[in-house]
Amino acid sequence: RVASLACSECTRDDVILDVGANEGFYAMLGAAHGCGVFAFDLQEGCAAPFESARAHNARVLDRIAFDATRVRFVSRPLGLGAPLMLPAAPGVCGPMVRFKAGHAANNQTLTRRVVPLGGSALTSLIASYRPASVALVKVDVEGAELTVLDTLQPLLSAIQHLVVEVTPELWPGFGWRNRTQSFARLARLLSDRGGGFGAARTSTGCTFTRPAELQRHLSHRTWGHRMFYREGQIDIWFARDLDLFWRASSRITGFLGRGGERDDRYPDDPHNRTCPDQGARYMRPGRYHS
Repeated sequence: RVASLACSECTRDDVILDVGANEGFYAMLGAAHGCGVFAFDLQEGCAAPFESARAHNARVLDRIAFDATRVRFVSRPLGLGAPLMLPAAPGVCGPMVRFKAGHAANNQTLTRRVVPLGGSALTSLIASYRPASVALVKVDVEGAELTVLDTLQPLLSAIQHLVVEVTPELWPGFGWRNRTQSFARLARLLSDRGGGFGAARTSTGCTFTRPAELQRHLSHRTWGHRMFYREGQIDIWFARDLDLFWRASSRITGFLGRGGERDDRYPDDPHNRTCPDQGARYMRPGRYHS
């Protein structure tokens, strides 16, 4: 729903970045709304189903919107570090095999050398489209999200909406071992120096406009009381377009279906009723906005 709203105001001069694209669901959604698309995934097996989806949509929906010059797949991860050695899995495209840098999971053989994309190479690639703005960046990279955010730093001021899946249990495998500092890094996206986004909304049903409150929510309450989702993750939507954000806040109620009412489909989740810290300036969907 967030992606649909963010892309709904796309012009043909705007782009979205689908980081951790897999088969390209969000990429195709963005293209259908008229956005140009750059999709990134280090799984080489995702290239074929992505191209199949693009070509099919070009035939049946919109030849121009889904043209290969507007919807591009890049089989490289975003990053600024040294080349990675990964398992060779040419036919695999699914939930990414979780690995530590330089070590394969499940005794797989490391046979594929991948150079991360970042710095001037990334900015030049995006600039080749000559976008007016970056309407949306979606990041779902199984623990490498902080690395991706650092890589995107030169582009942050142009990004209107940023949706990040946060998975702290996987951070150590990518060199992010200090959770306090890592949560602060995410919260700083709400500051002028860290990203300049005006508001953030979590999939656990809370809205934030101040970095300190988001950091407290993530580090002292949410994680400490195991109130991340059962998969150990939480999604955060950072918005620069506040008009759209506040208009949407009562509609975007999170994966657990919050909107001020209990959702009994998830009775084992103690976060199902409210935000955890009643003393902070959290806002619940439906409480402040119709």
